[in-house]
Amino acid sequence: MQVWDVSCERQVEIAGPDARRLVQITTPRDLANMAEDQCYYLPIVDERGAMLNDPVLIKLAEDRYWVSLADTDMLFYYKGLANGFGLDVKVLEPDASPLAIQGPKPISWLAKSSVRKSLRQSSSVTKPSLFWAKK
Repeated sequence: MQVWDVSCERQVEIAGPDARRLVQITTPRDLANMAEDQCYYLPIVDERGAMLNDPVLIKLAEDRYWVSLADTDMLFYYKGLANGFGLDVKVLEPDASPLAIQGPKPISWLAKSSVRKSLRQSSSVTKPSLFWAKK
């Protein structure tokens, strides 16, 4: 198992009836078949196709996504697009500090580890594989 503190990464939450449409506007990657609790590599491009960022996208629900960014301020980019296209979404930075856990059985490992004591499961996420650290 490997554990990384990635709390320096910013999260941008996009939620609402037009959430998938907003994320889809920013990427050539087809998001139509993305399942809840699934992560995608997300190349974000501008209107000419130039790369702006390459974060990880997490689909928390049909109408709720997190974009996990290592750098750049995409929050205002998403807010501007949402406003310009008149989309019904909320774009915000959630109060979250991500911790990456990678390995063959991360949930069972987490249940047995001391790391579990400093984590809480989201009450708004129904899948057991999405956790974040308390601040």
